[in-house]
Amino acid sequence: MKVAALILAGGYGERLWPKSRKNLPKQFLPITHQSKTMIQLTAERLLAAILPQNIFVMTNIQYKALAQQQLCEDLQIPLQNIFCEPCSQNTAAAVALAIGFIEGKMGDCVVFISAADAKIENTEHFLQTFNQCTNIAQKGEHFVMVGTAPTHAETAFGYIQLKNARLEQSGDTVFEVASYTDKPDLQKAKSFVESGEYLWNTCLLATKISFFNRQFGFYAPEIFEITQNIAKNPGLFTKEEYGKCPSLSLDEALLQKCQKLLVVKAAFDWDDVGSWNAISRIKNDFSDANFFAGDVVALNCKNTLIEGNKKLIAAVGLEDLIVIDTDDALLICRQDQCQKIKEVLETLKQQNRSQIL
Repeated sequence: MKVAALILAGGYGERLWPKSRKNLPKQFLPITHQSKTMIQLTAERLLAAILPQNIFVMTNIQYKALAQQQLCEDLQIPLQNIFCEPCSQNTAAAVALAIGFIEGKMGDCVVFISAADAKIENTEHFLQTFNQCTNIAQKGEHFVMVGTAPTHAETAFGYIQLKNARLEQSGDTVFEVASYTDKPDLQKAKSFVESGEYLWNTCLLATKISFFNRQFGFYAPEIFEITQNIAKNPGLFTKEEYGKCPSLSLDEALLQKCQKLLVVKAAFDWDDVGSWNAISRIKNDFSDANFFAGDVVALNCKNTLIEGNKKLIAAVGLEDLIVIDTDDALLICRQDQCQKIKEVLETLKQQNRSQIL
């Protein structure tokens, strides 16, 4: 059976403001690599497994030119494989519609779904997990998730509770899923980590299209009906018609309800590059768990991330802080408060300061 890949790249990357902006979000920036953007790194990993004509992207219409430049011109992914939402309706609608379009091009096949902004270093180990997931998904009886062992209590991730281990004919070990909880509160996250029964959801998922359609049509019939109609009649892919979809994440609409989930343990190290404290984890290659970029002079600082811009930044005695300087905004926040950056942006929206978003 053929295998396709779907890259989800429509988000605004709000928690990485002020570096990530609505007109240039994190997936199109070189966050974890000196020259390659997040979406290019994601596509390159997939290109090691499948042909470029079998890679598809769902993004927002305002990022069409960015996606075409970074993927079509640089990596030879076909122009017609870039799907552009006229408005953002969250990941449930985006995935359902993209799978409808892919089915129209490739028929029933296995689709491997990936976010555009994860940090995955080892391509060989990624391929091992990719093949394991897609081979299991061909049987069409389960959604195959990829999990990784949690290292700390994180409230921004999904948690997969393991149940029974199963040995596939290929020799691969997979686990049944007892429960799936997306973005728990801190107390629950701590209890999940301490129990040793949970994996983080890496937002990598394999499914056969026919199986996806049956399950999604059952659990999210309204979104399914709208997206199927658009997929069969592309002229209806308008803000008016697509905007009728309820704004739900794929987790909310499907994965937290569905009973047919399996999970494999990732053979690679993974991190979600969704917030500034994630950047701190990834880049703390200085002493005292610090990371400094730009013209920075720092004395007696610990666990502090500073990214300068054009001016000198002098820091003395800082601990557990994030400092990000750009042309028009300066962010200063505690490491444990960076998830609240979205609240800052909501305030700016209320003040009609859209030019800084």
